[in-house]
Amino acid sequence: GAEEEISSREISSRAARSAPLPVAREEEDAAAAAARRGWPRPPPWLLRLLVRSLFLGSQVFVAQLLLSGEGDRLIAVQSLIGAIGMTAFTYFLPYVLLIALAPVPLGAGRLAWMTLNIAAGLIVMFAGLASSVEELYSSSSGFFDGECRLEYTYSPESPDDPCFLSGLPHEAGR
Repeated sequence: GAEEEISSREISSRAARSAPLPVAREEEDAAAAAARRGWPRPPPWLLRLLVRSLFLGSQVFVAQLLLSGEGDRLIAVQSLIGAIGMTAFTYFLPYVLLIALAPVPLGAGRLAWMTLNIAAGLIVMFAGLASSVEELYSSSSGFFDGECRLEYTYSPESPDDPCFLSGLPHEAGR
């Protein structure tokens, strides 16, 4: 009989037309599961509004927290971040990652050296953390207490401002 040859290109083309997209099926499954649980899915604009509002609120909270002290609070927060982040990324996380991801087994001497570095890095980090938290606590008068007492505030109309003396035109009598 006369057999028809079907090219592999035609087979893959037919399969692509008849197969549903996996992403659409996953979305349908998630929507069906949410409907079965009885939890209505909020509209996307509401989720975006919630995330953006939480982000803005967190920024306002941090700004108020930082500006309600005598000015040393910002330095204390920076030292706290450095005590955790810089110490971890410089001293012990590289060794932890090397131990976890080493393609070959590590020798006993090398493993002992890495463990010693990890221990020393953790000691330095926790000492810096304790020092920074103590400095942060001592530099604050409490959450949202106190006033912002910055030494210099931009005010070109004030004789104390360097811009006042820079040649900007000033009205007489002010």
